[in-house]
Order: sequence, then C-alpha cells, then structure tokens
Amino acid sequence: MYLIKYQIDHLDNICKSIVNRFTGEWKNDCLLVEDDGVNGFTYKLNLTPELSFMYNKFNTDAPVNILRKSDSSSFLIQIDFHLKGQSDIVYLPEPNSQIGKLTSKNFNVLLSNSYLDCELKYHEDQDHHNFSIVANQDYIRRNFLDLMNLKEELHNLLTYRDKLYLGGKVQLNVVEIIHSIITDLNEEKRNYPLLKAKVDQILALYLEYLNDYDFKSLRFKDVDSDLLNHAIQVINEHINEVITVEGLAEELEISSAKLKKLFADNLDISVGRYIRKSKLKKLISG
Repeated sequence: MYLIKYQIDHLDNICKSIVNRFTGEWKNDCLLVEDDGVNGFTYKLNLTPELSFMYNKFNTDAPVNILRKSDSSSFLIQIDFHLKGQSDIVYLPEPNSQIGKLTSKNFNVLLSNSYLDCELKYHEDQDHHNFSIVANQDYIRRNFLDLMNLKEELHNLLTYRDKLYLGGKVQLNVVEIIHSIITDLNEEKRNYPLLKAKVDQILALYLEYLNDYDFKSLRFKDVDSDLLNHAIQVINEHINEVITVEGLAEELEISSAKLKKLFADNLDISVGRYIRKSKLKKLISG
C-alpha cells in the first residue's frame, strides 16, 4: 500500500484564520490511500502540545484496527490523541445503510456523509489513549437552523456534553455537535463551505480547550495559585448576585472546564458547589 499526499486547497484560508486562536501550527493533510479494496481519506490535524488528532474515514472490505465489527446501522472509527511520531491508521468499513458511499476526493463530499452520528467511548491501550467512536444512525437529530444560532453557547456545549471523558472527569461531545450541523439536510440544501466553516469553528474551540490539557498525565497543566485566589475573590465580590460557572470562567478568561478542574484539584470540591456553599454561608451569617 502506498500513500499519496493530497492537499485540500480550500482549507488553507480557513486554517490560517483559525490557527491564531491557539498557540502552534495547525497543519491539514488529506492522505489518499490506494490499495486493493481500499479507497478513502485520512483527515489529520497536527496540534500542540505535541498532539495529533487523527480522524479517519475509509471504505474497505477488509478493515484493520476496527475495535467493533460493523452491522446494518453501526460501525466504529477511532480518534487517536497521541504524541507526534506515533501513528495508527484506522480504516472505516463501508456501512450498510442509506448514508451514501465515500467515492470522491473532495472533503466536502466526505463531510456530507453522516458518519458522525455516534456516541463516544473511552478506550485505553498500552501505547496511548484512544477515544473510540461507535456510530449509530439513529443516535441524534437536531435542527440545522437552530444550531446556527448557538455560536455564543458552543463553548458551554463543548464543556458540558457527556460521553467523552478526559482523565475520567472532564466531559465533552464535540462529535455530537458537529453531526448536529450536518444531519437532516437534503443533499441539495447543503451549503458545504458554510458547513465546513461551522465545523472548523467548533473544532477551533475544542482544540483550544485541549491545549489546556496534559495528555501525558491525563490532567490539566498546573495553574498558578493566584488564579484560584482570584476566582474566590470574584465569587465573594458577587456573592449577592447570580453566579454561574460559565460567567465566572468568562470573568477569569479561562475555559469552564479549566475552572472546574481548578477547584476540584485544589479544593476537592466542584466550583458550583463552592459557589452554593459560599452563598449559604453568607445567608446564614447575614
């Protein structure tokens, strides 16, 4: 088998605009795989700190590294978060359903196939940590236009959806959100550049979040104790007001997930519970 690097030109401008949102380079390659019975693409994002996000979609009669065999409505693909230099190619079997076949070199055609209808399961092997996707065509349905209006809530969704577990504590489901954007749209109604831009926007927020995560030890990077003290100060200053985790995180200019991790690791209490206890203490003391 041989790999032919195939660059998707129209992604360049999008990636250049997104790369400024977080430190490091975001390189996009689309690898065309040609072999007997194998045709497909690998969408690869090289991230910092020294992480690779491998998202693979293939049609093949003899898939390899598939953790669960396909059936009439579900199949498995795999997302690998790992250090650079380690790489596993995962093939996606052609599903026996009505979602269409991947036959074009165009990424938008790849996007149009509703392979992202899925739930996420955490899997760990000896080499690195894998986040496996078990796809089911009936998993979720959402309205496209409604999701287009969720820009302000995207970060909240990314930090509060369930299914994807980072270190057993932080929960996300970015794939569910991405699928929500592209599902339930007839082929003629799909605006591919717009869809791709929205997906990139969500991924940018997601990857920005991952930059705060240390995959070597499966925990967030150590934070300065001044940040915790600042958070407590803000809570005390606004104790008589409505305080939300999202609002506090915005005030501190950090992600909600990082804020929750800050309190859990240093005070062994959730930030929400800390706020409620502080309000109760204030109420009792008068």
